[in-house]
Amino acid sequence: MNNLVNIAYETLFSMYIMENTPISDIDKMFDEVLGGNVDESKLIGIGSEIPGLKYFTLISRPHCDRLSNEDKEVFDRLVEKQRDEDYYIAHEIIERTYKDVMCINPKEPDKMTCLGPYPDAKFCFDNDAIVLGIKLDSIMDVSEEKGKRIAVVVDNMKTQLFEEISRDINAKLELYADI
Repeated sequence: MNNLVNIAYETLFSMYIMENTPISDIDKMFDEVLGGNVDESKLIGIGSEIPGLKYFTLISRPHCDRLSNEDKEVFDRLVEKQRDEDYYIAHEIIERTYKDVMCINPKEPDKMTCLGPYPDAKFCFDNDAIVLGIKLDSIMDVSEEKGKRIAVVVDNMKTQLFEEISRDINAKLELYADI
């Protein structure tokens, strides 16, 4: 599969998340908790950047080999010719296929897969989940009080707020946060 097709799918999926969930509001809320003065260049995290978001990344990789041949052809044309018509069709394909293409392994939903370099529980996620990351690593040297507030916000996001996003896009989302 053409790597540009995977990049195009990932980009359109990121746009889909931004358009259909309150994730940008959550990103802003997190910025407020941190005082709004965090230098983005000092944020460290794993995964691909989500345009328009400061703290969230997309860890799940697109598996465009799971697309039908027809859908693959649309993405091939989109990458090669960049026609508006193919863009709109690709956007519809995203809406219809992202649960299978972006989750870890839809054929084994009852199992977990470790995505990190070590078989550590913090790197293991349900196979039917789409995994997002949060960039925190280099800002965790903040005061103990602020660090506790960050941990509470992240914990809240992992439960209440990510459940809301999961409902909005009707898919299971999991959050990787190295705190």
